[in-house]
Amino acid sequence: APFTHTSTFAKGWPIPDVVKFQATKLLTGNWQPYPITMSFAPPNMVVSLIGLSRPGVVERGLSAESCKRHLHQLHVCLPSRPGHTRLL
Repeated sequence: APFTHTSTFAKGWPIPDVVKFQATKLLTGNWQPYPITMSFAPPNMVVSLIGLSRPGVVERGLSAESCKRHLHQLHVCLPSRPGHTRLL
């Protein structure tokens, strides 16, 4: 998300050389250094919580949950044809 949304909520966020995903429990984890938590909800949903402490600024060391404002996202993956998925 931070690499594809550089003109909206991720405007001004730095693009690091490495982004680490740390699993916090089964099918859930967070993206470091970004304040983003994602959970996979079988069979076909991903729920994201993106912390927005200050627009255009990533405050390293903050979790998504500790930010005052949030962007909530629900991604639904549906098969469209063999070998392809539609993302809603």
